[in-house]
Amino acid sequence: MSQTEQILEHLKKRGTITSLEAYQSYGVTRLASRFNDLKKQGQKISGIFINVPTRSGSTTVKQYYLVKG
Repeated sequence: MSQTEQILEHLKKRGTITSLEAYQSYGVTRLASRFNDLKKQGQKISGIFINVPTRSGSTTVKQYYLVKG
């Protein structure tokens, strides 16, 4: 299964993904490229910014999801 297919399955099953999750779970270092591949296949992907805890407080990351419809 390709990285693009893995990302699509992840989004379908879990709903969202971040760059860190993509790297840790699938070894994807260029998530934007995989999203570009998915968009070429007709998938619509959007994202929101969320705060996540870090060792020194928190930071903002983008969390991506499939757009329904």
